[in-house]
Amino acid sequence: VKPGTQECVPNIGTNNPAFVGNPNLLLEQAKQYEVGYQSELGRNYSIQVAVFNRAETGLSGLRQSRALQDIGSTYDGSLPQYTVLVNGDFLTSRGVEATFRRRLANRWGYDVNYGMSRATTNSRPPDRANEIQRTEAASRQQLLETVADVDQTFRFNATVFLAVREDIPSLPLNVGRFMRNSRATLTFTTAAGIPYTPIRAASFGQVGQLANIADINSGRQPTTQQVDLLIDKGFRIGAVRYSGFLRVANLLDRRNCVQVFANTGTCDNGLRDFGNRSVGNTGDASTSTAFDQPEFIGARRSLSTGITVNF
Repeated sequence: VKPGTQECVPNIGTNNPAFVGNPNLLLEQAKQYEVGYQSELGRNYSIQVAVFNRAETGLSGLRQSRALQDIGSTYDGSLPQYTVLVNGDFLTSRGVEATFRRRLANRWGYDVNYGMSRATTNSRPPDRANEIQRTEAASRQQLLETVADVDQTFRFNATVFLAVREDIPSLPLNVGRFMRNSRATLTFTTAAGIPYTPIRAASFGQVGQLANIADINSGRQPTTQQVDLLIDKGFRIGAVRYSGFLRVANLLDRRNCVQVFANTGTCDNGLRDFGNRSVGNTGDASTSTAFDQPEFIGARRSLSTGITVNF
């Protein structure tokens, strides 16, 4: 209550806030353990393996007021009901990562990295939990250990690099001299899609939300892939050293789905849950953005270039 008045701050009654803060919240805690092994294999190769486990406890979560304190029970009837922040959630992540490397020798080398992990939690972050509290998923988001929104089961990276310094190769027409102090790197990356909660039916509820929700995070977005290229060339003019580069991200211009429609599992078409994410579709229905979500697709091919000067 605001001092000197009978006014509740915030107003807990008819116009409830999204959720109420809690001055008794404790610091969130995280414990992480990692064990690794690294060794050289011959003169040019090395291997590295690491196993990790991370446990986060006391994470901020949302709970109904009556479950935490009896301020609501002092009033006659079921009101006021509100949501409050508490230290009640946890997240666990564990996995393994392995790297095999060939150091630069005879003008070439490569790195190969593969990682597997698993992340589980008992709830969503407060902002996300508040966003979906009006849907059927709200009754399933607590007290159950489910796959976390950030879970990514695997990630693979392979990099091949070629480098020529002063030891230029012998090529016809003396082409090798143009390769002096140059380097080229080609990187391939693929990763598992993050989880999402699928919709088994395309029907809508009374307030515009998608209905008939499946188990939380039981779906998986498509795998993403990307190829990047970096070319660097160094040269000297007088006493000044120059270095120019060309970087091409997503060289093959692949369309990667970074978010999907919940009823189709793809980023090309589907129905959007307007009850959770308002997008302002007013006026002519033909101008609706329900089927036009460019943010669902990752960055397309991009080129950048630059030059550095060293005196």
